[in-house]
Amino acid sequence: MSPAPETTESVMLDDIAFQRVYAPYLKRVRLMLQRYVLALEFIEGTTSSPEMNVDGVAQRSLFGLSMSDERQQAIDHINAELRRPYEELVTEGVDSRFEQVRWEFRLSETACDVLWMLLAGHLVPETLWLYRALWGDTDRSLVDRVFLFHVLDPFAERLRSLYDVFESTSAIFAHRLVVELRAGNHEEADGLLAPSRRLIRHLVGVQSGLPNVPGLVAIPPPSAEDAWRAEMALSDTMLRRLRFGFSGKRRFLLIGADNTGPDRLARRVMSDQGAPLIEASVPGLLRGGEDALVLLLGEAKLRRAGVFLDQIEALDRDDASPTFTRRLMELMATVRLPIFFRATYGLSADLRLQLAEKLEAVELRLQLPDSEARQELWSRVLADHFPEEVAADVAFVARAYPFGMGEIERALALARLQARERDLRDPTLKPSDVEAGCNTLSGQNMSALAQRVKVHTVWDDVVLSETTEGVIQEMLTYGRFQRQVFEDQGYGTKISYGRGLTALFWGPPGTGKTMVSGLLARELGLELYRIELSQVVSKYIGETEQRLAQIFDEALVSGMALLFDEADALFAKRTEVKSSVDRYANLEVNFLLQRIEHHDGMVILTTNFPKSIDEAFMRRIRFKAEFPAPGQEEREQLWQRMIPASAPRSDSIRFDALAKVYELTGGEIRNAVLRAAFYAAEEGAPLGTKHLDRAAQVEYREAGRLVRATALKQATRGKSP
Repeated sequence: MSPAPETTESVMLDDIAFQRVYAPYLKRVRLMLQRYVLALEFIEGTTSSPEMNVDGVAQRSLFGLSMSDERQQAIDHINAELRRPYEELVTEGVDSRFEQVRWEFRLSETACDVLWMLLAGHLVPETLWLYRALWGDTDRSLVDRVFLFHVLDPFAERLRSLYDVFESTSAIFAHRLVVELRAGNHEEADGLLAPSRRLIRHLVGVQSGLPNVPGLVAIPPPSAEDAWRAEMALSDTMLRRLRFGFSGKRRFLLIGADNTGPDRLARRVMSDQGAPLIEASVPGLLRGGEDALVLLLGEAKLRRAGVFLDQIEALDRDDASPTFTRRLMELMATVRLPIFFRATYGLSADLRLQLAEKLEAVELRLQLPDSEARQELWSRVLADHFPEEVAADVAFVARAYPFGMGEIERALALARLQARERDLRDPTLKPSDVEAGCNTLSGQNMSALAQRVKVHTVWDDVVLSETTEGVIQEMLTYGRFQRQVFEDQGYGTKISYGRGLTALFWGPPGTGKTMVSGLLARELGLELYRIELSQVVSKYIGETEQRLAQIFDEALVSGMALLFDEADALFAKRTEVKSSVDRYANLEVNFLLQRIEHHDGMVILTTNFPKSIDEAFMRRIRFKAEFPAPGQEEREQLWQRMIPASAPRSDSIRFDALAKVYELTGGEIRNAVLRAAFYAAEEGAPLGTKHLDRAAQVEYREAGRLVRATALKQATRGKSP
């Protein structure tokens, strides 16, 4: 079905600059009309009767009478003028919007003539009245094909080029620069033609809205905030690849989740080029078919805009038309504007190859801002709400949340909402509001399968052996410089897998494995999630792998650190296959082995039984640290560090005796100190040795161990606590 013609617009040429720009094109239209009139010899004869003129034309045609030399010379002079190419019609020093249209759409000379024959009747009222005089119809406003053929080629010298221009696949019709209304429903009927309203408005410098195309969305121009946020998201490697892409075909494949800011990056890049950006979703374009795709590209060419094609992985769907994909590749190969294809991590190898080979797209893998960049982002957005020192403290805590630029804004909006809910009369933002906003936004997709690990301790609260502390320092170094080494220094091209920060912590319960995992994640600007094995492991075949895939995918997208507590339940040694149960159990282990090996994020496994872990996992885990039960010296430090500096306590507490008598782990000492604090509060006295001794005995009893009531007294050698 052919589209209806758009409403005719007449634009008065009262602007001197406008007349100067388009005067050469309008002069060309007048020349073509003069040639048409001369060819038909309407002005010959001694009578003013139109019938006589028509008879004269008929006789000349029937008997092959030649026109006069004077008339032939006039036509030859006009033809010589019309042989000047369009590029020579541009007035020097004047910005011609039509020249840009001609260049972007690669219009032939004949196509340009067709457009200006249509445009002139809409731009200049006297031209429309001239058309009406030639038609003998004062009510008609639209041009038909026959009239155009006769005016543009009165001697049938360029029929092939005219027929090519009037094909539905030619640029002016495919991109809807010209619209047509056919006479009746007959497909072969010659229709009435008009230039599109979008083209007219573009030529006169009036901004028009986007056409009604499924999936098409305009992206507003970038703000100053977009600029510095995009700059912070660009690594040196990405900058180099962007420059390389712009020196070539200007095609880019952006792979990353929403929170990595692919749209902001594309907007920023186009802003640097001084051009706008148009976004379209591929699922929407699939619904609209090839027409929607052609209209999108036509709009981009008119505006000289870049194109951001979101969710390109939709072309991999079973219901996606291979014809549409092939046509998209063909059209994109001819466009000279920057094109950004955006995909999440689920892009097929075949589609990636097509983009790389057919379109020469430069691939950019987007990542979340690192912890330092997130801290700076938070500092900037919090500057209007807190004093500088408070904003810096809040930003340091908030950087642990794996947020991109857009998510930071949403978290702050949730924080402001929290402040208004707390007090409508004084909705002043507090640090707790920011934390609440982050908690609300964080881990929404992980809540059913994992639990966020909150860490309130600091490194000074941790007592580690020298060997274990050395491993932790190596992990911190690896995490801080992982991106620099693999991306900026190029080591990633040599190591295709096993690049993640993986570690195994083993030791008895309460030795600080989870606490150190949380401190590591916080130090590296990550948020730690403990995997709930009861929610992951399923008795149904394939369901465990499906849930684990969801966890790793979400962690990769969101930049979360994963903690598999009691990992031996999932990562146990593979068994000899004696039944289908053994086979599927081994499949789960193999799946985990593959996902961890190809996961670039942080994964920590903790266990009390390291010998039960599959050897294949042990070989692929980069860091291994033992957390043994603390010795007497370590226990003494733990007793001291677990008591806050602000807590009231006796100066004569015998930490050495407590450490000697009670062989407790760090977790048990922490519990004992807290229990003792309540004993002291009940008495209204400062914390003393007797309170800690009483609490330690309770911890011993709960663990099924015994200690003599006089043990501490003997250890203190009769000294009063």
